[in-house]
Formats: sequence, structure tokens, C-alpha cells
Amino acid sequence: MEPQPPAWESDSLSKYFQDAEYNERVTALRYPAEYALLQRVQQAFERAEESAEKGFARSTVLPRILLARAHSAFLAAVRLALSGQSIEGQTVLRSGIEQAWYALHISTDPAPFARAESWLRRHESDEATARSQQEFSVSNVKTTHEGIDADGARAMHWLYKTLIDFGGHPNQRGVLGAIKRDEDDEKIDYKVGILQPDEKRIMMALKLAVAVALGALRIFRHMYPERFAIVGLDDGIRDLERGADALFKQYATA
Repeated sequence: MEPQPPAWESDSLSKYFQDAEYNERVTALRYPAEYALLQRVQQAFERAEESAEKGFARSTVLPRILLARAHSAFLAAVRLALSGQSIEGQTVLRSGIEQAWYALHISTDPAPFARAESWLRRHESDEATARSQQEFSVSNVKTTHEGIDADGARAMHWLYKTLIDFGGHPNQRGVLGAIKRDEDDEKIDYKVGILQPDEKRIMMALKLAVAVALGALRIFRHMYPERFAIVGLDDGIRDLERGADALFKQYATA
């Protein structure tokens, strides 16, 4: 039997972690079909990482690392969503898209390893920082995606902008979406929530997390097409997309 960690303390920080942990578990149990879908996305990432590890080429080293980081972004966003802290999860998902775009931009470099070197040398000088920022601007890496898969790039850019609107940047939809209004005869009180396990908010965050994850896997497929095909990830991603569309459709507002 594994030793159990000590109980959380009674201070406000410890209570936050205790409540977040409780929400994560309860939400997973309350929505078994949604959680099963998340488990299948997790398995898809694991298969993608196993496929990318087979063989070695200098140009694939950084993309393999960025694949792991995109996977990590998905897991972090799901954890935040299950806990009820879905607004902050949008920033994490935005990073996940950028991880995939950076990987694709590096892997399609017409000059061997030049983009990777620019990225690695970013902090060597002010000039190096400026060069790297320009090379890996959102516009630049998105354009690379567009040149390979215009429809996929369009879908990912829509997700990118949606994430920014709903929490990826401190815009009104994200910031004000967590406010609860309490009113009585004497006053109106606005409360800013941190952990808000509201069904529609959680399901929107999970839907976005799954969409970003599958979009990222499609991007990495362009780097490892044969390996993804061998392990059946092409069909697997399509099945996950159909399953997600059917599952989250019930939560759509009229």
C-alpha cells in the first residue's frame, strides 16, 4: 500500500489546492463519457510520442521535444478545466498550439537547422532575440502551416483566436465570464470566481482542449507521416474528432 500524503493545512492556499483536487476527481466521475474521451486523446499522444522516438535525425530532435510540451499543455489545460479553473486553461492551450507551430516551422526549414539555431540562440544578444522573435512570430509559423495544410491552419488559427478571446489574453469574455452577480434589496455584489465547476464552462474548456490536442497531432503528422500511419493514428485522430463532435454537441447553446 502506497503511503498517503499528510492532509492539507487549514490556510487559504492549502484549501485552494484541496478544493481543486476534489473538483478534478468529482468532475471526472460525474462525466464518464467525457473523461473516457480525454483518456483516448492521452493514448493518442502517447502513441505519437512513441512513433516519433523511432529513428533519429537531427532535424527532428526539437520537434520531438515540442511534441512532449504540446502534450503537457493538453494535460495542464484538462486539469485546470476539471478543477473549475477553465479560464486560465486557455492560456495553456494557446501555448500548445504555438508548440506545434514552432515544431512544424523548424522541421520544414529549407536551410538545414537555421531556424532551430535561431530559436536556440534567442538569448545570446538583443539582435539574436529580435531575429528569433521575427522568425517565430505567430504570423510566420502560421504561414508555414498554411503552405502545408491550408484547412488545418485555418482551423488552428480559429482556435488560437478563440482561446485569446476566452482567457488566453485578459479580454472581456474571459475576465468577465468568471463574475457572479448577487443582488438583494440593499446592494449588488459582484464576485470574481477562481474555482467555478460550472458544467457549460467546463465542457467548453474540455472541448477546446480536445480540439487543440487533435489539431496539434495533425500538425505533427506532417512531420512523421509514415510512423503515424503505421500505428493507425490517422484513423484514430479522425475517430476522436467524430466522437468529440457528437459528445460535446449536447452542451451547445442555441
